[in-house]
Amino acid sequence: MDKAKERIAGIPFWIVVLGFVTLVIVPVLNTIIYAFSMGWYYPHLLPPRYTVCWFIRTFQVWRLHETLMNTGIIAVLVAIGSISLALPAAYALARLKVPGESFIVSTLIIPLFLPGLAYGIPAARLLYRLHLNNTYLGIALIQMLPITPYVLLMLRGVIAGIPKALEEQAATLGANKFQTLRRVIFPLARPGVAAAAAWAMARSISEFALTSLVAGPRTITLPIVLYSSYDTAGMLPTDNVALAVWLLVPTLAFMSFALRYTKPTTMALKGG
Repeated sequence: MDKAKERIAGIPFWIVVLGFVTLVIVPVLNTIIYAFSMGWYYPHLLPPRYTVCWFIRTFQVWRLHETLMNTGIIAVLVAIGSISLALPAAYALARLKVPGESFIVSTLIIPLFLPGLAYGIPAARLLYRLHLNNTYLGIALIQMLPITPYVLLMLRGVIAGIPKALEEQAATLGANKFQTLRRVIFPLARPGVAAAAAWAMARSISEFALTSLVAGPRTITLPIVLYSSYDTAGMLPTDNVALAVWLLVPTLAFMSFALRYTKPTTMALKGG
């Protein structure tokens, strides 16, 4: 009887897994296969022939080398900026008794719950006034609005997971605060910092709405090109799919790296 109850209780779990595979994994695999296919039509289960010509065509039609360079530079700037701002704040929230800590954290994570355009449009107006539109810096700054709070939560969890006793032992051995941070905390937190940076880059690469508010002819990114390809006359369906794969592969790579070195619990609001 107990075994029957356990089996019944496990059914919802498998329903969730099956639903995830059906709605997420299968379409992604279909997109990747279709991007390499040549003449793949129903009812064939797999393409009869494979090719890379659609990827070559994206470089010819969309000048993709410039787009990929823009996307990569902006992603690196976002990662550096987010880590630089979030790491000191994460240490303070994880180690120090900050007055009004709950209010501060709640304020910092507001962009995670608001629609991007709600704060993106006012931010874009400010960037235009500062003549930062159509620049790498301007796009990086507006992308950092929703990315930095999440990086902060990740790093807070990483630092909170480092035993405080290690800092106390370093102090008893004569290390000052700076030496403790440099030789104890940061080396132990390095994998988490790298994972947070990878997540920030993955999020930056896939960002469209905020980027489109301040991007210009010199700073077109891959999501903007992908969106434009659906509205451009004469584009083949395989062009859209190939562009989607160009966007998908680095995003999945960075996310896989981030998940390798962090646990979902490190992103909790309490940092535990």
